[in-house]
Amino acid sequence: MRYYQCRLRRRNTEVIGWIEERGARPGRFVELLEFGRELFRVEDVYPFGVDADALRNKQRLDRNSLASIRNA
Repeated sequence: MRYYQCRLRRRNTEVIGWIEERGARPGRFVELLEFGRELFRVEDVYPFGVDADALRNKQRLDRNSLASIRNA
């Protein structure tokens, strides 16, 4: 499975996040669990998706570089 970084919007809230390829199409609505299962509209999809293992590794490295969220 591949993931793509996308710009997502719900009302006045805009976030950038990684979502599954099946939802990574402008105009689609995706559910974000981190926001209480709210639906967000996909505004932009950035190129160059990554597979699940690469994304997990990237997130692990990102978290370990930031002391404030290292143990989150």
